[in-house]
Amino acid sequence: MLKSIRKNMKPIMWITALAFIATIFFSWGMHMTSKVMTNITVAKVNGAAIKNDKFRYALISTERNYRKMYGDQFDRIKKNMDLEKQVLNQLIDQKLLMQEIKKQRIKISDKEIIDKIKQDPIFKNKKGGFDKAKFEQYVNGIPASQWQRIENGVKQSLALEHLWKKVTDPVIIDGKIILDEFMLKNEKVKIKYICFNVDELKTQVSVNDEDITEYFSENKEEFKQPDRVNIEYVLIEDEERAYDISIDLGEEKKWNEVLKKENLSSKKTGYFAETEEIPEIGYSREFSQSAFSLSKDDISDPVKTAKGFCILRLIDLKPSYMPEQIEEVKNEVRNRLTALKTEELAEKKADEFIEKSQSAKNIEKLAKKLKYEIKQTEFFERGVYAKDIGYAPKLIAEAFLLEKDDKKKVSEPQRIFVIELIEKKAADKEEFDTQKEQIKQTLLQKKKQLVYEKWFKNLKQEAKIVNNLDKIRRAQ
Repeated sequence: MLKSIRKNMKPIMWITALAFIATIFFSWGMHMTSKVMTNITVAKVNGAAIKNDKFRYALISTERNYRKMYGDQFDRIKKNMDLEKQVLNQLIDQKLLMQEIKKQRIKISDKEIIDKIKQDPIFKNKKGGFDKAKFEQYVNGIPASQWQRIENGVKQSLALEHLWKKVTDPVIIDGKIILDEFMLKNEKVKIKYICFNVDELKTQVSVNDEDITEYFSENKEEFKQPDRVNIEYVLIEDEERAYDISIDLGEEKKWNEVLKKENLSSKKTGYFAETEEIPEIGYSREFSQSAFSLSKDDISDPVKTAKGFCILRLIDLKPSYMPEQIEEVKNEVRNRLTALKTEELAEKKADEFIEKSQSAKNIEKLAKKLKYEIKQTEFFERGVYAKDIGYAPKLIAEAFLLEKDDKKKVSEPQRIFVIELIEKKAADKEEFDTQKEQIKQTLLQKKKQLVYEKWFKNLKQEAKIVNNLDKIRRAQ
């Protein structure tokens, strides 16, 4: 069946969604060169060799994928990744899994392969069904060798799925565990709290030049300056026009000429780091990612921002560096030290309130005397958000551990809380049936993942693996 499809179908720009390991090895767009065709054994798995040609093939493919993601920025982060080690470990894992598939005699039929290919969204019609004409339009005429690689990739992906099922299908979740999870998930609490806002206490602390100098000399690493770029950009509201103009701007040394012709003016951001707000743009992840992927004088594709579509040109990049003189980061050191001292003050105030409350007959009166405001929440469930408090995962977790009359200090970024339990409300068991299946599936998938990871760890520990990468590196 597969042979006949290869004979009668058209080119396809489709890549199968393999498991994480198979992805690296089966990249059909790559071609080997004679320079990497060598018989050096990079590693062995139970006596089976991983040759240098396949290792280099996987390495080049992985580097290309990273470069597509990060652009020129990849050259700066590559040195910290040890990509060779990552890729070889993945090939070792792949080899080990393929050996286990063979050992367990897992077979994949032609029909399974074809059915899997047909599931790709690119071959669906408007109603979501398989569109044979669309399939034939893409696939007819593909070279047999390329189809063979695609089929092999799908086959191995399916085999990995079968292996996963074989290992994890016996996993079950006890009904009591599902009920306990429901009760835990749907339990609610109501608390009262005092919030010491760090920003509001800044006027109560002071930092002198001696403190700043001492802190800087002891903590220079904290003030390492990140890469910064200076970008010239043009803002265009209409997306189609932005794409048309970006093509013209991309022509060598045509930037100023095209802007003049299109009656457009550009702006410069000044130097900014990737995590900083951009002047007149605000914080834009897309703008920053595009800016830091450019080489000098490169022109970006249009980038969507809250204000419209921006076309970017890199003017300059200032690489990261460690400041030697305090003057250039003095304000930053001052702010950091002020924040630390203010947080210490907030912690101290919280501790003192808890201590005084132990002997106080009425903590509301105590709070009023100290000019602190006691607030009260509505009932809330476990999570990371509570109404009126916002994102406070530590506070919420601690709230469910409180007993009646307990008072506890909890630190969140820029806020220190003193919390006390008002009431705890158990879950309504009548709601259990409506959530039972969803909770069961969530717990089941987590348990299956843990079982599979443990199984694979044992498989790898029992395997005879020889890794020659370090030896080859030393010999080079």
